[in-house]
Amino acid sequence: MEIINGDSLEYMDKHKKEFNGVITSIPDMEEALSPYHRWWDNSTQIVGYKDINKYIIFFRSAVLKCLNLITDTGYCIFILTDRKCAGTIPKDYYCIDEAYKLGLSLVSHKISYVKTETNNLYRPLFSHILVFTRKGEMRCCIPDVFSCGDKTYSNGTGEEAVRHCIQHLKKYSINDICDPFLGEGMVLKVAKEENFIRCVGVDIDIKQVKIARKYLSNI
Repeated sequence: MEIINGDSLEYMDKHKKEFNGVITSIPDMEEALSPYHRWWDNSTQIVGYKDINKYIIFFRSAVLKCLNLITDTGYCIFILTDRKCAGTIPKDYYCIDEAYKLGLSLVSHKISYVKTETNNLYRPLFSHILVFTRKGEMRCCIPDVFSCGDKTYSNGTGEEAVRHCIQHLKKYSINDICDPFLGEGMVLKVAKEENFIRCVGVDIDIKQVKIARKYLSNI
């Protein structure tokens, strides 16, 4: 298991077509614009309408680089939650658009949800699960709708969602994986439990990296 504290975008530029499996969630606006990230100069913690276009440019670029990480028969899986800011930011649309520009196919589009009766005005209580490939098999074993499962923090990825995605990769005998936006390490945790041989995670936020290393140290 390899956990790297570094610029995810730079890492992906240097490792094109190196992995058979990628599972990740692109950082939300408040994360991408925080002082812990340096994707933009003079970044700010305050997220306003003026930042939306800047974020969309970043998001599309990050999606493109993630898609380029996988081999021709590999799979890139995004777990994404829309955000509402001057209207909804349609992350699924941007992902599909970038994938089609690269000539990748959408294998499946599934949904995971949070078990709660509380409404959220700023983010819906479900996530898109998008599976892409260039030349891999077009069958997918992920259920259409399922609970996201437990999270280690509010913006984190749910364990059940990750496990379904990992099972899809295992179906095609994939045992190497990269999460270029590691967070606290849920993707690597599940991959290691499922006996993946190579597990790589990258995050620019040293606080997240320290948490992930501690979280994964006994697996």
